[in-house]
Amino acid sequence: MLVGISFVGIGLALWAGGNVDTAVPAAALAVAGAAGLAAQELWPRLRRPSVPVPLPVGDPLVGLRDAFRSGRLGRQTIIASVASLHRGLGEGIRGPLSLEEERRLIRASAGEFRRWLEGEVTQLESAT
Repeated sequence: MLVGISFVGIGLALWAGGNVDTAVPAAALAVAGAAGLAAQELWPRLRRPSVPVPLPVGDPLVGLRDAFRSGRLGRQTIIASVASLHRGLGEGIRGPLSLEEERRLIRASAGEFRRWLEGEVTQLESAT
């Protein structure tokens, strides 16, 4: 379209000949069309490329594995992952753990936490 505007402006300027009242606006139209075309072509090159958001290294399962290796410090991540899996299966009716229950699980012994986790995994497996 901009090329067409430029050609129309050039054609009108040539057709006007010595008539300055017609030739000047036609030449301005041709220049505007050419400037628009140049801007359209150069804009993607002049525009700064957006900086991509760095992706976290590894899979979410890597983070979960690290949470298991962290002992009590990683229990909150494990509890949040289990809650996320329940929500993903549409079991949001059960609701998230209460703050007291979550704190109890974080302070629980390794055996008690493992029993809770095994029960949750069993529930998730039966729901799939």
